[in-house]
Amino acid sequence: MAYSGYTLSTTGEPVISDASLEDLSPRFQVTSERFTTKGLSEIDRVEKWEDHNAKALVGLTARTLDDASLQATEINLHLPKLHFAQVTANEHVIERTARHISSKPADSVVLYFSLYGDSFFYHRGGARALAPGSVLVYDTDKPFMRGFAKGLKELVLMVPRDTFKDISDGGEISEGEPHVLGFGKSNKSNDFATAIAETMSQSLANADASTFQETENEVIDLLRGIFASSSASGISSQYRIASAFIDRYLRDPLLSAPVIARSIGVSERQLSRIYSEQGMHLSREILRKRLELANRVLQSTISDQMTVSDVARYSGFNSTAHFSRVFKAHFGHPPAATVRKIGN
Repeated sequence: MAYSGYTLSTTGEPVISDASLEDLSPRFQVTSERFTTKGLSEIDRVEKWEDHNAKALVGLTARTLDDASLQATEINLHLPKLHFAQVTANEHVIERTARHISSKPADSVVLYFSLYGDSFFYHRGGARALAPGSVLVYDTDKPFMRGFAKGLKELVLMVPRDTFKDISDGGEISEGEPHVLGFGKSNKSNDFATAIAETMSQSLANADASTFQETENEVIDLLRGIFASSSASGISSQYRIASAFIDRYLRDPLLSAPVIARSIGVSERQLSRIYSEQGMHLSREILRKRLELANRVLQSTISDQMTVSDVARYSGFNSTAHFSRVFKAHFGHPPAATVRKIGN
């Protein structure tokens, strides 16, 4: 939705504009905007930040610690069903009260992806301490308070309630309690959440009108993997999650089709179908990735301190003989020859 407010001009300074925001796609109604407190007077910064968030995300009250100057920037991408945002700010506290909710309900579910800065989230049921790599899911029409002692960088995904119900087969965030997931490279991360963060980040950094509909559909499909079931998401999303799981556990010799299927929440038959749809065979894909990992290790300086058996174990192979045989079949020479080439 277009609105009058502070946006960035081509010179980087904020200007006031009543012009409609650009429609970035002739076939897909999208608006994109960027807001910053840079260049605003000290006395106006908090008020204008609140005004922007009330129009672009949700109504809230903001205050800085020790009356410090608020330094904040927000990039917003409004798709027909979903809203992406990237927020960067120094230390401050925000609060969404019953008054905000009564005057302008958002009727949405929000996902906050923390990229930088520890924070707290206070709600009627208690408080949660959150670290980077956390995704907090909450009902926007329940009061809450958030605090950022060292500033923040985060991605925000807003999902209208009707869309969320469709995604989750009628589910709700339970009794106003926040739902917390992990994302990123940790073994405890939710791969669907990680994929959503990656997709949002790419879209916000490089807005490409030709991909907006595909992007929104992809994120909705990934959300089904979190809030419905892995099997409820589409083949492409399931492949993306399976591939991420394989990359994370590639060095584990126990990695297998049953382990992957169980971990991502699909049957072994469905897992086989996922890879068949991509023109791949699962076991051969795992082997290829392990061989490429081994080849990278052999061509690195750390190979000087490793034997071929060490490289085999590092790359997820139980047998050095098997590793040497399949390596030669794939690359045309044995792993030892690669070590000698690098050494020469």
